[in-house]
Amino acid sequence: YQLYENVREKIKIYLLVDNDEAGLKGFENNVKSLQELGFKNIYKMLLEGAKDAGEATKEQVDKAYKSAQLQPIRYDKKRIVVKDYNTGLKSAVE
Repeated sequence: YQLYENVREKIKIYLLVDNDEAGLKGFENNVKSLQELGFKNIYKMLLEGAKDAGEATKEQVDKAYKSAQLQPIRYDKKRIVVKDYNTGLKSAVE
């Protein structure tokens, strides 16, 4: 977290989505987690002609990257708390 604390709004994250219900659900969970951490530039990459990333060719992945869709902000940033398991103390990071 500390590595990205000051650059979260600048980083672009590209997520490749498998073309099935589980893939879409996993994608939504990942978007939610990332947006709650404060990341804003999350892109959805949809494969054409392949069921999942394991079947995709380089050309299909390249096309998905070039046509990636920026995801709207749907989740609020959460307060981040760190717990020290040695002392049991919690402290807010932001």
